[in-house]
Amino acid sequence: MAYHAFSVILNISIPVRDFPKAITFYATIFEVLGAENGALVKSQHDEEAALSFRWGNQNGPSFTVVKKRWTTRAGGISVTLRAPSEKAVDNFYRTAMAGGATSDVVPALVQMSGLAGYMCAVFDFDGNELKALYAEPYTEAKDLEAKSA
Repeated sequence: MAYHAFSVILNISIPVRDFPKAITFYATIFEVLGAENGALVKSQHDEEAALSFRWGNQNGPSFTVVKKRWTTRAGGISVTLRAPSEKAVDNFYRTAMAGGATSDVVPALVQMSGLAGYMCAVFDFDGNELKALYAEPYTEAKDLEAKSA
């Protein structure tokens, strides 16, 4: 297996019921571990609010506390894994589905937090979400829109 100089884990998201209480709790424990102050981030399609903590630079892994809107999923965590290519995202999706996963997000071009990439999302048997994301370095969403025009 080849060594990669980047983290495979991009983000871990924890859904919570009491957002104010949760962000106070996580800010306190993450401060002990050297995390930067949490930053409110743009909520994604199924979130009411989100606060993200990072260690190191803005390209490093993040831990996000989210207040979810109503969803068809019972809960669980969401982990975003970095994929080395679009083909790897497709292979991840096919393999997961063949293994019994379900999905609401088929492999497609996406925009997340101002970055453009290619992503899919699958759910394991317990409702935990696993995303595979390929993003070319420093490709911003506006660059993707210009490419497709």
